[in-house]
Amino acid sequence: MDVLGTANALAKEALFSVSVRAPGKRPIATSYGLPLGVERGLPRAQQHVVLVPGFGVTPGGDVVARVLSAVDAHRRVAGWLRRQCEGGALVAGNCAGTFLVAEAGLLDARPATTTWWLEEAFAQRYPQVHLDTSALLVQADNVVTAGAAMAHLDLALHLVDRFGGSELARGCAKVLVLDRGRHSQAAYAISGFARSQDEVVQRAAALLIEDLADGPSVAEVAKRVGVTVRTLSRRFKRALDCTPRAYRTRHRIDRARQRLERPEEAVDAVARAVGYADSSAFYRAFKQAVGMSPRDYQRRFGLARRTPA
Repeated sequence: MDVLGTANALAKEALFSVSVRAPGKRPIATSYGLPLGVERGLPRAQQHVVLVPGFGVTPGGDVVARVLSAVDAHRRVAGWLRRQCEGGALVAGNCAGTFLVAEAGLLDARPATTTWWLEEAFAQRYPQVHLDTSALLVQADNVVTAGAAMAHLDLALHLVDRFGGSELARGCAKVLVLDRGRHSQAAYAISGFARSQDEVVQRAAALLIEDLADGPSVAEVAKRVGVTVRTLSRRFKRALDCTPRAYRTRHRIDRARQRLERPEEAVDAVARAVGYADSSAFYRAFKQAVGMSPRDYQRRFGLARRTPA
């Protein structure tokens, strides 16, 4: 609402008129208890844009289970979203809100993104969606999905660009001090934020990352957890939507990111510490996973050196 309101102010006209709606009659509050003023019930009239924010994420316990439970509880809303889209509305979802967009069938056989820490749950529930959680924002015709938490700001700027033009979107970004250069959320992801429920996968995953520089091979890990390499790969794919090798690579890159945030760490030393004898291979793997080179990442996210008092 801040972004769209700023767009109206800069354009000196009411390009956007926002209505905040909620199904049912119960009071609505944020996950931390802040009450929200909303209009009750979903509008019957055809809308131009419908944006589904993140929902169902409350502190403590099994957050993934609560999100899925909230999706199940709002299937009527999913049907309403489908009808709005069929009527010509642009439907957008951010963070966990993308689950409801997928529940409406609007992402079937389409590219999409969601919050990176719900990737596993989303992929399992909606296997027909072409999911790419490295992307910050994905547009597929009249359906738009955005990634985790503050990606809703990128989504709002996208709407300003689409309906008000790129110059107005640039003006909003400058006034609100927002970075329009972000295209990936891979650099912000934290491996293991949400974990698999498969015990074999959990044990194997722990072995794969216990020594990233010189740990056991995938074949050795499979033997130690009592399954074949093929079975382990199949269970990893089902539980985490990746191979055991890709899982280890993901954690190597994550560990490398942590070390690169220390400005005194040399990139080549970081590469060796996470299991890459070949620095060029590390550069390629890091850029593919994070969307920027190790040096660029260190410049952007490295903690500033402390100057002695």
